[in-house]
Amino acid sequence: MARGIRFWRLYGGSALAPLYRRDELLQMLWPLLSLLAIIYRMIFLRRTRRIVIIGSLGKTTTYHAVHHALGIPINMPLNRNSKSYVALRLLQTPLRAPFVIIEVGIDRTGQMARYAAIIKPTLVIVTAIASEHNRSLGSLEKTAAEKSLMVRKLPANGFAILNGDDPLVLQMASATRARVISYGFTPGADIQAREPVLHWPHGMALHLSVGREAFSLQTRLFGRHLMYAVMAGMATAHCLGRDLAESAAHLEKMAPVPGRMQLHKLPSGAFLLRDDFKSTLETINEALDIFAQIPAHRKIVVLGEVSEPPSSQGPIYGAIGERLAGLADQVVFVAGKNSSRYLAGIRRASGKGFYYDAHHDMVAAHRFLDGHQAGDVILVKGRDTERLDRISLHLLGRKVGCVIPHCDLRFVRCEQCPMLDRERGFSVQEGR
Repeated sequence: MARGIRFWRLYGGSALAPLYRRDELLQMLWPLLSLLAIIYRMIFLRRTRRIVIIGSLGKTTTYHAVHHALGIPINMPLNRNSKSYVALRLLQTPLRAPFVIIEVGIDRTGQMARYAAIIKPTLVIVTAIASEHNRSLGSLEKTAAEKSLMVRKLPANGFAILNGDDPLVLQMASATRARVISYGFTPGADIQAREPVLHWPHGMALHLSVGREAFSLQTRLFGRHLMYAVMAGMATAHCLGRDLAESAAHLEKMAPVPGRMQLHKLPSGAFLLRDDFKSTLETINEALDIFAQIPAHRKIVVLGEVSEPPSSQGPIYGAIGERLAGLADQVVFVAGKNSSRYLAGIRRASGKGFYYDAHHDMVAAHRFLDGHQAGDVILVKGRDTERLDRISLHLLGRKVGCVIPHCDLRFVRCEQCPMLDRERGFSVQEGR
């Protein structure tokens, strides 16, 4: 109810209203759609391999990687991974299709068992257990226990593809009768990789082995954490008996998923690295790890708030501030009151760079960043409700009129939103 009131106060009568009504209707139809999905799966998808991707991080990139590894087109008409959207993913699968790949997300206990009963997976990939939804699920251990319910539903002739570098994921091996395939950088993993090497600005080189076979891939992805998606794709191809050399070649062509370490060359000659879709503590540190390796004239970071910090906020923000002091020449904070927490860490580290607090003012952030030059690298990192992708879009030359500080309309991204480039954007006061 509160979400609906907020929507109509801000967007009522706008071009977003039909999209909102469609989303609300789909959510209301969840009980019916879930039942229809079960019936459809039982009758028409009995021989279809149902591949499910779960985890706290990296699901969408893994979704793309599995499609590439299997050499099948990416069909992603929906941009959500819960409730009615999971049911629709099954219902939209062609009759007797050889594969269906489904990304499943949860935000509270009791959900995964329902999804598992609807899908009845034949192969499950678990990416990682991290702090996203830590508040609603309670702890990392409880998050792992909830997600493991999908793995438990696997048949004896199924496959559980588990991140061998994540202890909470690897523990799920004891929860299934299915064959377990591990992947990671840890020695002994079934799909084992060496540490990736950055080839700026082309991507990262990854060397991995599958049994006695070895492969060298020049990927277009940036960040050690995204290499797990490549490994999961190769693991899936291995389990399903595909030609691994062909799968590796397909994975080399895979472009970054929008908003996940996505590189753009700006007209000025600067580079923009968009990581503006998610901002958990783990993804911030992963982004800064690769950012520290990038050669640049100046390194500029645009940073929003930490999404669901897993412990006391002060030390978390302070530690990130200390990291920024050591690697960034300029930092633009779009984090409201939490900017001061970042700054406290920077001061402790005696940072010498220039730090600008834009609060939640998109226009101020745009004006500051308009001074970028050739040779600069700009990292934009923020959580989805902050919509820092508007900053990325501004740098890419899009007209950005909307400056509302918070938006939780998850069914539409800023680049497709009809409110993005209107003449009069929301003011900060209107959005509060």
